[in-house]
Amino acid sequence: MSTATIGGSVLRRRSISVSAVVMALVVSVMFAPLLFPAAAVVDVVTRRKGWPHVRLLTMVIGALAVELVGIIGAGALWVLFGGGRYFHTRLAQRAHFALQKWWTGTLLTAAEHTVGLRIQVEDPSPAARGNAIVIGRHTSIGDAVIPAVLLSNLLDLHPRYVIKRTLMWVPFIDILGHRLPHHFVERDTDDNTREITALRAIATGLDDHTSVVIFPEGTFFTPARRLRSIERVRSGSRPDLAARAEVLQHVLPPRPAGTLALLDGAPHADVVVLGHLGFEQCNSLKAIHRSVPFRRPICVWMWRIPRDEVPAGREQRVDWLYGQWLKLDRSIAARLGNIG
Repeated sequence: MSTATIGGSVLRRRSISVSAVVMALVVSVMFAPLLFPAAAVVDVVTRRKGWPHVRLLTMVIGALAVELVGIIGAGALWVLFGGGRYFHTRLAQRAHFALQKWWTGTLLTAAEHTVGLRIQVEDPSPAARGNAIVIGRHTSIGDAVIPAVLLSNLLDLHPRYVIKRTLMWVPFIDILGHRLPHHFVERDTDDNTREITALRAIATGLDDHTSVVIFPEGTFFTPARRLRSIERVRSGSRPDLAARAEVLQHVLPPRPAGTLALLDGAPHADVVVLGHLGFEQCNSLKAIHRSVPFRRPICVWMWRIPRDEVPAGREQRVDWLYGQWLKLDRSIAARLGNIG
């Protein structure tokens, strides 16, 4: 694909996504005097406690406002750094990481004050130092905010992300994701050579102030996806792993290719396994609607594996990753047992 074609595709996508954000914000603000009373009436009629529809409407308008401010900020940085010519400089990278940190932190604050979302970290020290590959549980369209808040806002690190390509339709993520060392991954490609090369590249050069984040499951957990994932493992190159995949009750069996690529790209980096509890009932927009307001905080925990404890061979690393995922699954079960 030519540079002109790629540039045109990016321009078309951003013209659509940015326009959609602006129009949605303008319309929602204009009709707020009608929307909020209507939401309140729905809450009264449906006898939902905690005014969930009013809260969700407030959160949506707030998120649109944060998105627009983030886009404007990204535009200002484009002008400040010579129309993009100096994005590669350390100052430009720091400025973009600061804007990314503001965006995630402001969204979390808005979510806390509107829908009651709170994140409670048991012990952040395993992730406090960078030079780590962070592999996290994925249960919801909302839990991607956890490593962002933990690493950027709590620990003041500069995290790099492996992001689904569909999120390029979120304009702020699209713009910042292409200026910072993140990668938008194509999950279901027939030839993943390009993806593996790109993942190795973004893992290169990690230091004590940078980490890279990936969700090895590839998508968020549902019982149906769990069964399909087990069948995928059974029909893959390592059918012997199917029995181990069946043991997992709360997480999907990991897709190892991405994690292995990051390990190859960062040969001296440790690994941090990130678990959380509280997003289990938020695996769709309808489910999120039922969960608002959140009654319990999202509980986050983690552990760090020194690099010298990670095997060197590919198949040994796959076995090791499954072992860590079993440990994660059991830690989730233990905490669910404590709640129940």
